[in-house]
Amino acid sequence: MKNKNILRILRTFFAVAMLLLLTFFILDIFNLLPACVAWLTKIQFVPALLSLNWLILIILLLTTFLFGRIYCSIICPLGIFQDVIIRISNLLISKRKRKKRFHFIKNPRIFRLILAFLFFVSIVCGFASLSAFIEPYSIYSRISVHLWKPILLTINNLLAIWTEKTGSYYFIHENIELLGGWLPFFISVVSLLIIIVLAAIKGRLYCNSFCPVGTLLGCISKHSIFKIKINTSACTSCKRCEHICKSSCINIDKKQIDYTRCVACFDCLGNCPQHGLKFNFSYKKTQQVDIQEDREVVNSSRRQFLLASGISVVGMAKLMANTRKERVLTILGNAIPYKFSPAMPAGAVSYENLHSHCTACHLCISKCPQKVLCPAVYEYGFEGFMQPVLDFEKGFCRYNCTQCSNICPTKAIQPLTVEKKHITQVGIAIFNRFYCNVFTKGVHCGLCAENCPTGAITMQNMDNSQQYPLINTHLCIGCGACAYFCPAQPEKALKINGLQEHKSLTINI
Repeated sequence: MKNKNILRILRTFFAVAMLLLLTFFILDIFNLLPACVAWLTKIQFVPALLSLNWLILIILLLTTFLFGRIYCSIICPLGIFQDVIIRISNLLISKRKRKKRFHFIKNPRIFRLILAFLFFVSIVCGFASLSAFIEPYSIYSRISVHLWKPILLTINNLLAIWTEKTGSYYFIHENIELLGGWLPFFISVVSLLIIIVLAAIKGRLYCNSFCPVGTLLGCISKHSIFKIKINTSACTSCKRCEHICKSSCINIDKKQIDYTRCVACFDCLGNCPQHGLKFNFSYKKTQQVDIQEDREVVNSSRRQFLLASGISVVGMAKLMANTRKERVLTILGNAIPYKFSPAMPAGAVSYENLHSHCTACHLCISKCPQKVLCPAVYEYGFEGFMQPVLDFEKGFCRYNCTQCSNICPTKAIQPLTVEKKHITQVGIAIFNRFYCNVFTKGVHCGLCAENCPTGAITMQNMDNSQQYPLINTHLCIGCGACAYFCPAQPEKALKINGLQEHKSLTINI
């Protein structure tokens, strides 16, 4: 029995290590981990799919074909988090109820198939952020950013107060704020509550009913080479394995295991007093074949075909997305145009690329050192809900910073070098003299020109010896430094009009 528990011990060790390391990377407020640790997010299935990282996809699919859905138990942070909730809930119930906590539940095949198909269709149609509300990695990342991070900052501030009294300044006080306001926080709270309730009551119900990744990998794990098999001659139908299975996939009455829902947690191994469960090479069918199972095989084949079709057309998202014409705004000294386009982070390339790749995991928002990124609500419209947008009221995009492009796991924000970012135009600064202090108060300012990193703003003389800003749109990259430092109230005299498709400046800055 101890030998059989080795698989469970190894799985638990790697799962805990993955969850802690990934969570620490998302919440790393001290920047202790190097940027290369971002590979933990890039090996997640949907980010690898959206970024068309074929090597990672092949490894994940091949691993599933060999050993079943170990991705769901070792790599997926939301799956591991559910295991933690299940363990905690076990401690809160009596030992008697714990022994008979779970039981076999019929597989909701049609519901899973429809939900997974709609998920992949939404990705193809460019609604990646909306479909990500049921995508496991994005759910956990948003919970970490909007819930775990404020808690961590609170602990840090308490330690800062304590260490200051001892004469040490190892911990620095950090401002605690809700990134993007109350809406992302509310969505994260609702997501967390749903996951906790489902895990505490029904185990891995989310993974085997709602998760599209679990549905896809389940189609493959049904035919995996290594499986957990029931030794019918040794089994006494005590149902200990069925009651401990958090995936509710073991049917002892029929001596069957639903491999499409088995997450290879190995909890059942070692709990059978008769050693009736083994994880080994499966070279032939291990289940009794009847009419109902034949239908299951047919349904599984159809499901695999539909899901494979959905995945194969994900690469066509760019061709199916609607292109938009960019509005060129070069008005100087006139009233602000009636509508401004939101500005995307450098590397997002275009609205089309951002909307079809971003899963709104908010990793870039958490890692932005200037806190200029926030979740969009209405800025991009329906298709860009919760995706990152530049908010120049809170900060500006640092001239030499490429943090968001280096860590984005889906290539919604594509990698940029510092030199490339210097010539990437994400927007154009627009000057409105009706709000400028030079015109409204008759005072000298010039903060916009002083803080412009590209020299795109110069001060021009007026007849009364005062100076007003003049913007060279061929040098402006839309970093928002001028808008952020503009002291005009209640409206800024400078605003950034985002480009719907980023440009590369031909003039070296």
